[in-house]
Amino acid sequence: MDKENIKQTELLNDLIAINTKRIKGYNNAITWIANKNKASIQKYFEDHRDQSIQINTTLKPLITLENIPITDDRLPIDYAQKSNTEAKTESCHEKDLNAILIYCQQLETETTLAYNQVIEQQSALNPQLLSIIESQASMLLEAHKMINKIYNQIHAAT
Repeated sequence: MDKENIKQTELLNDLIAINTKRIKGYNNAITWIANKNKASIQKYFEDHRDQSIQINTTLKPLITLENIPITDDRLPIDYAQKSNTEAKTESCHEKDLNAILIYCQQLETETTLAYNQVIEQQSALNPQLLSIIESQASMLLEAHKMINKIYNQIHAAT
């Protein structure tokens, strides 16, 4: 087993972990917003969660090493130190729509950061895999923009 395959597998695991975190985060947001009668925003949250489910479905079969398991909950060390979404989880439960949207913005920022960190290590990725990851990063950036747009619309209305 060569170093390139090991590094590639580690990077894929990092992306699977961040998408798993995004899935859990949007599940929280869906629960919190259900009480706020905001079905259109809840639909965006569901779409973003489903997007990460689909991404993980695409990434998991690409891990080819038998000795390195898929680790949905493992976060890269650099990323884990920068993450503060967990700290916001409890404070959002009883908060207003603004707090929930800020939480979702943070999820999207963390996901974008993780993808950028992986893309920066493109020399460890084969060209086909890099293309898949860049495509996913582009989709996720659009989701990030959508959450920011919703947040700005809510603020403009208040």
